[in-house]
Amino acid sequence: MKKSFKRMVLLVILTLLMQSLLLAGCSKVKESGTALVGIVTDVEKQSPIYDVKIELKSTTSNKVYKGRTDTQGRYKIFCEDGYYIIKATKAGYSDYERNILLGKGTNQEDFYLSKLLEKPCSLTGTVVNETNNKPIAEATIQLGSNIVKTDKSGKFKMERLPVGEFSTWVTAPGYETLNTMVNLTRGLNATTFKLKPLGKENSTAGSAQNEPKRNIEYAVSPTYLEDYVAHSIRIVHPDNERHEYWLTSQDRYTKYLKYDEYIERGEYLYIGNKVYRNDGKSWKEIDPANVTFQPDTPIQIDLQGVLYLFNFEDPVIEIKEIGKEKVNGYDTRKFTIKSKPQAPKEKTIDAMIWIIGSLEDPRLNRVITRIKGKTAYDTTTNTWADVEINFTNIGGGNVVKKPEGIK
Repeated sequence: MKKSFKRMVLLVILTLLMQSLLLAGCSKVKESGTALVGIVTDVEKQSPIYDVKIELKSTTSNKVYKGRTDTQGRYKIFCEDGYYIIKATKAGYSDYERNILLGKGTNQEDFYLSKLLEKPCSLTGTVVNETNNKPIAEATIQLGSNIVKTDKSGKFKMERLPVGEFSTWVTAPGYETLNTMVNLTRGLNATTFKLKPLGKENSTAGSAQNEPKRNIEYAVSPTYLEDYVAHSIRIVHPDNERHEYWLTSQDRYTKYLKYDEYIERGEYLYIGNKVYRNDGKSWKEIDPANVTFQPDTPIQIDLQGVLYLFNFEDPVIEIKEIGKEKVNGYDTRKFTIKSKPQAPKEKTIDAMIWIIGSLEDPRLNRVITRIKGKTAYDTTTNTWADVEINFTNIGGGNVVKKPEGIK
């Protein structure tokens, strides 16, 4: 009996001790004077969402603070001031994630979540030659982020698709690319895609005849994911000026740029609406109005120039697939893009591009990972450039941290 009583006393003491430690830690955070509050709402029903998990992760100290919404969709998290990634999750709903800066006092972040779409639809069909209705094997159908190829009979099937209208691309070697809208309803949907052989006159009337037609093969800029690492070397002729850039992009608001040009070198850091520059001595905040370019501008100039000449039909440009190769850790298809002798100066290109072929991860399919070669002539400056651009860790969750010395 005495032993049992002693155990009970010891248990009570330990419990009180643990509670005091927890309360001490909680009060310490509360005493910091910083809190994040908000309301989470269903975007369709416009009603509060209960039991949403909210996580605040510091981008400087890796500290994590957590909370949940109540029956009114409200949450409150005590933390410290600084830069955070806020992430909200709930089963059956889309995730919410973005970078935020919290100052001392009460900060508010209200946001919406949408219910994940059910996928009750399937789509079957056939891809045929418009001229003779013969089936086309190995044609690629891309509906949203879903990609399949036709079999030997030109047939395909897609399952677990959402209800709605979707832009769909259909491509096959030797045929014009078809871009059309497909409307999916619950259950089984069926369709036939007809492709026009290359070289056949386009009967479309009006202004559409003057619009550039997409090539059978096309590539996608990796920057559309906003999360990537890029390295670019650019030699500008005829003066052999060398420009080198290293760019880490976390998202559209958070980027780090290091540059080494023939006249200057340095670093820039873009975080939210603030810009910092390192001139080799120290980091200093500068007025964004004095920065005349975006962090990815030097790389985009060459990337978009090559993309345009690759993605659209042009009688003076020849595009060839020359094999497959493992590049930057990705399985890629390798192409040459070269202008013909009669091409004007602004289209004189002789380059290679490597395009990721990934049906497992639709985000990366057709995304460029490397460009190397001579870009088109700039008639404004009478220059041309040899470039090599590599994109790595695309969509890999890159994190840009504030260097020491930045407040």
